[in-house]
Amino acid sequence: MGLVTSAGIGAGIDAETIIEALINAERFSKEGSFRRIEIRSNTAISGIGKLKSALSSLQDSLANLTSNNFNARIATSADQTQLTATAGSNSSQGTFDVTIVNTATITKLSSSSIAGDSTTVLGAGNLTFQNAALDNFTIAVGATDSLADIVAAINGASDNIGITATLVNGDSGTKIIYRGNDSGLLNDFTATNDNANLAQISDGNGGALVIDSTAIDAQISIAGLTITSDSNNFTDPVLGVNITLNSAAIAGVISVTVDKDPDTVKTNIEQFVTDYNNYIQVASELGSASLTAPGELVGDSTLRNVTSRIQNTISTIVASSPTGFNTLSSIGISTQRDGTISLDSTILEDSLQNNFNGVGNLFHAADGIGSILESVIEPYAQFSGFLDKRTDSLQIILKRVGDDRVKLELRLDTLESSLRSKFAATDTIVSKFNFTSRFLEQQFASLAGIYEN
Repeated sequence: MGLVTSAGIGAGIDAETIIEALINAERFSKEGSFRRIEIRSNTAISGIGKLKSALSSLQDSLANLTSNNFNARIATSADQTQLTATAGSNSSQGTFDVTIVNTATITKLSSSSIAGDSTTVLGAGNLTFQNAALDNFTIAVGATDSLADIVAAINGASDNIGITATLVNGDSGTKIIYRGNDSGLLNDFTATNDNANLAQISDGNGGALVIDSTAIDAQISIAGLTITSDSNNFTDPVLGVNITLNSAAIAGVISVTVDKDPDTVKTNIEQFVTDYNNYIQVASELGSASLTAPGELVGDSTLRNVTSRIQNTISTIVASSPTGFNTLSSIGISTQRDGTISLDSTILEDSLQNNFNGVGNLFHAADGIGSILESVIEPYAQFSGFLDKRTDSLQIILKRVGDDRVKLELRLDTLESSLRSKFAATDTIVSKFNFTSRFLEQQFASLAGIYEN
């Protein structure tokens, strides 16, 4: 027998309201607990995400204050229109002269003027292109192929060795220009034919192309040593220094100076100050105990611990640095009352100018502030670190709440079924009593009529 869906009808009571009230009382007590756990967990997850982001940004700025960054060098050319230079951290400070002999060029060949236009047909034959490295490819020209067809075949050849053909249409005729894609002596090339039909667009069998330019290597001289390159780029002609010639550079002598790069270091330190202050602000907001706007990690021990260690590190005295130059304040970085730090650019610039290596040591020495900060931050910010594990734990709690919700609904369904069964039984009993009551009333009424007669 199915359950009564409108309980209490037979008994004449509002059983539906009673059942609903009992179910809701059970649900609300649990739901309130679930919601509190979810709110706390999601709030903490959000706060941990903000904390990790701020730590990661601070960690990124520390990565720009390592020994490699302080060893960075800048190369300056006396004439940027002639050549430019870049220097790596392994380059030595100093000035050297670069004698430009010649720049790298490409090969350009052109045909004589051909009567007609791009539809002109020359006849069958083979065109062979070969460079100085003996790489080659051949184009088979059909008896009905036009000049446009020949150019398309050259440019579309799967084994093309780096040659581009161009068709030029003029008032007095048409020309084909062959251009090498790469400069350098080994990329010089020839275009030859095996049939006089193609003599107008290649060498051989009476044909002779015009040589507009020939591919050669770039050449410079430093300290009396000749250096060549197949392009205008020279890698490490001086240890740690790369040189690039302008394609229009002319022969001559250009000085190149390699020096420290204090401007980049200053920018990196300024970014560190910005990221540090951002972290302090984020940490302050996350740990705020304000009643009107409490922080997402208020009272959190992880937040307190990492923030305390970071702030203590900022005031560290670097033992490996000389007295008077062993704290951040000695280079213009001082701590404010709110926990942030400020930077005096004038003091920092003077420090970089007068003791560049000393500034670097403050950050990247084994006992340097940057090194210690990195060791403090890494366990928290790294993948699967403390903060990731905290987030994973909170996600497990949220999943458990979800599972408990499912169990609660199943339990409430069982409770509802039980209540409806009980009210259905009550309805049946009360209905029988009511039936008996009405029967007896009828009988008593009949007896009263007999006695009255």
